[in-house]
Amino acid sequence: MLQDKWISKAIGLLYLVLFQISGFLLSSSLAQDKNTVDTSSFLPRDFLKAHDVKMLDDTLFIEVDNWDFFYPFGNLRRYQDIKKGQPQNTVIEKFIWYPYNGVPHKVFETDPVTHQLMERIDTTDTTDQVQAFRMSYKESSIEYFDDDSEDNMGYIILNGRIVNDSIVLHSGVKVGMSKRKFLLKYFKNVTNEILENVNVVEIFFPEDGGSFSHFYNFQNGILKAIYFRIE
Repeated sequence: MLQDKWISKAIGLLYLVLFQISGFLLSSSLAQDKNTVDTSSFLPRDFLKAHDVKMLDDTLFIEVDNWDFFYPFGNLRRYQDIKKGQPQNTVIEKFIWYPYNGVPHKVFETDPVTHQLMERIDTTDTTDQVQAFRMSYKESSIEYFDDDSEDNMGYIILNGRIVNDSIVLHSGVKVGMSKRKFLLKYFKNVTNEILENVNVVEIFFPEDGGSFSHFYNFQNGILKAIYFRIE
């Protein structure tokens, strides 16, 4: 009798464990279905030259092969072009960019008085220094560097943050526009599912030896911020 009692308890415990596991699997399946957005009928416009379109959580990821996305403000060839078309009171300042390790070249030497080891920036070594420019307008800023290599690609954006609607991209995109209007610039159709689930759009342009990305952040269906990043 005692053995039967323990067997009955073990069977009951096994049923309880199986019930909990099945409930967990069901909830995981529902969560996965909820986060899965069908992009197969989401048709990119031809000029986009999109290689890949997919949803990653709440981010719509678009990989493109169009050089226009490498130059969000057009192909800037002269220093004066950086400020051209930008709002009044835009400020441009120069700074040194260190592309290889992000920090100035430092040397160590002994102080002749204290005989202690000192660290200083070697201003004579310019091999890893690049002249860069920061364009600022209110809370927005964009950083460029002048590509003076043999390729001569003009002024290239290092990174940027735009939160003011006075700054307009070459494509006509600007902060404050609706998510639907933004997506229809690049896609032939927009589904309600996409509108409800997309909070960030990343446009990724791969380039030899690196990449350039745009990030468009939306809140309540409105474009609130634009970010650029080169890698």
